[in-house]
Amino acid sequence: MFIDNSSSVAMISKYNKKYDGSAKELLHYSCTLDYKVSKAIMDEVHEYFTLPVYKLKYNGRLKRSMGRCNYGKMIIELQPKSSITMETLAHEIAHAYEYAKHGGTGHSDRFFRCMAIVSKKVLEVVQRMGLQKNLEVKLLVKTDVKAPNLPFWFKGEKVQFAHKGQIIKGMVKRRGSAKLTIEVDMPGSVIKSQYRVPYSWQSLQKGW
Repeated sequence: MFIDNSSSVAMISKYNKKYDGSAKELLHYSCTLDYKVSKAIMDEVHEYFTLPVYKLKYNGRLKRSMGRCNYGKMIIELQPKSSITMETLAHEIAHAYEYAKHGGTGHSDRFFRCMAIVSKKVLEVVQRMGLQKNLEVKLLVKTDVKAPNLPFWFKGEKVQFAHKGQIIKGMVKRRGSAKLTIEVDMPGSVIKSQYRVPYSWQSLQKGW
């Protein structure tokens, strides 16, 4: 039995360049505000692509992922939060699609080709149903749940900040409840130094 834990917010950003326009557009539509609507969309997409019938469940125990596709039990599970979007549903359906058509799991290039196919159909159904975009959902996706008024920080992302009159450049290693752990290369050494920087640190910014 294969279980795919996926669709974390960090993953959405990490693979954003591989997502097509339909997948990005689905980030604007809430998924968990109405179970019947979400289930109807999933069933129609599965029928269109002649996929096995999957159950849709909301699972409050999901913590590290927004959604999960259980191929063995044929269940797609989502976090029961209003910030979960139709992109997450499409992502999990894409896993079911790839597994049914190719026997594949994970996030290969083939998966993202499947994601593009599925997202286009999901968006078509969503728009035909006349669902309204939810800008509040978009904001919840784009911001950090641990620091809602600040940008979302991703593991491995390049960041910089000022420290003792110098600009320190590094990469996010860990996201804590109040601080980022940033790993910095030390000149002339293979040892990396780590800084714990508060999310509210004024000079903290993305990129370098």
